[in-house]
Amino acid sequence: MAALELINHQELSGTSTTMTYTSIPSTYKHLYFVASTKTDSSSGNINMGVRFYTGSSSEVSSGYSGRFFKIGGYLGSSTPTGAAQTSQAQWSLIYEMGDNLSQPTFTSTEFLIANYNTSNYKQMLSYGTGTGNSVSSGQYNVNQGAHLNTTTAAITGLKLMSIYGSFVQYSTLTIYGLNGA
Repeated sequence: MAALELINHQELSGTSTTMTYTSIPSTYKHLYFVASTKTDSSSGNINMGVRFYTGSSSEVSSGYSGRFFKIGGYLGSSTPTGAAQTSQAQWSLIYEMGDNLSQPTFTSTEFLIANYNTSNYKQMLSYGTGTGNSVSSGQYNVNQGAHLNTTTAAITGLKLMSIYGSFVQYSTLTIYGLNGA
């Protein structure tokens, strides 16, 4: 039976462009992260990225690839769209809702990194959603992604980044270790 164990929870007391945790133990099989974020950007939907750390807090800033699919968004598209990314400086996770939308809510993003402490390439699955106060005007999104990084070192930390603007007060990042299946 699989069991989640809390590793770290952080909540911002002000604004910040990143949320970082660099003391992930190697005692779990998988890592599961949950983020609740909102930014102060006036750009509408914006990218959020993830980088990880290996060894003694060495930030990995290359070799990130992935595919993601989304529906909805600031422009109101109800047609699913997708994109591929190769050789990037971080994983792109989700489009967030910026402050220019009509009373946007916090986005909810979940991601799983399987076998994070092995010598295999690192794989991540992501899922996220966010909304303003009017679904009819396109103020919503649902995203899924599959991601890969070519490093073979164990992950020891995580950095969540707002690509445009800053995360606002009360944004959270919660990290769990997962053992079992």
